Amino acid sequence: MIRKKLIAGLSASVMAIAASATSVSAFADEVNLVQEQQELQTYVDSFAAEDENLYEIATYLSDNDFSLKETKQIMERCENSQDEMAETVAAQASGLTYFHNENYVNSITQCYVFMRGIYYGDTETRIDLHFPKGLILNKDDIHMNPLITSSKDEDDVNVRKGSTIYDFRCYAYDTIGIGVRSFEPLANFDVPDKATSLKSEVELMQNIKATYEIGDSKNAKSVSFATGCYYLGDLDHDGNVSDSDVIFLAKYLNGTASLGGNYIDMSSDEAKFLRSLAADVNRDGKVDDADLVRLNQYLAGLVYPL
Repeated sequence: MIRKKLIAGLSASVMAIAASATSVSAFADEVNLVQEQQELQTYVDSFAAEDENLYEIATYLSDNDFSLKETKQIMERCENSQDEMAETVAAQASGLTYFHNENYVNSITQCYVFMRGIYYGDTETRIDLHFPKGLILNKDDIHMNPLITSSKDEDDVNVRKGSTIYDFRCYAYDTIGIGVRSFEPLANFDVPDKATSLKSEVELMQNIKATYEIGDSKNAKSVSFATGCYYLGDLDHDGNVSDSDVIFLAKYLNGTASLGGNYIDMSSDEAKFLRSLAADVNRDGKVDDADLVRLNQYLAGLVYPL
């Protein structure tokens, strides 16, 4: 939009400017900018009759000041991955598939344990988290949500010798309430490379358990837990950061795709929470055009790591 305003503002005085070295250079820059904008518009218009979805993405990029080079790179990635995106959209709506990958566990996967409502708040709810052996190495590997849990004391951590389970104990207090069909992140941690022999995200999530004891009977049978994970940049959860993640992010940004979905193992809000973290590739706390730029640069080999 800024570029278009600049072009629209080319004045007659600039067009008729005196031929000094500085003014000639400035005039040449303006002409090049006009020419690039014209080429960009022609390129965007080429999708109008070809594919409405691609045309919407190309228009979004043009309207939000992506350069001609960036637009062409991103659109090529989108063209290459339309079939994968269609499969992802179908899976989001079906309710018959897992949010998590059934074939991979990426290194440096980020995991979350969610506490699901109804949680009324309690004087003290003791929660034990159970992890597969090797996944959590010590109490500093796990990060608790301070809004809902206590600090980590030495007595709260117990490794049972000879067991395949690592136990971590924390306490939830009445500092927060969780509504019906809602959730709150309880804890998060990294999955170190080769830390587990489990072969898929689905299997990994199924082997992270949470049990609890409550002091208030109102919470009896109402609290439950879920586990979820994400890998930075992998929006479609296929185990790779690829062109299909570019089209997913581009469609989300232009308002034609959702980060949530209907899954066997995750609620739509939980899926949205995890995908938002995966989409925030520059880690500035929001999902916007800057993330699409960086994701495209990463796939072009211009930045590393993501």
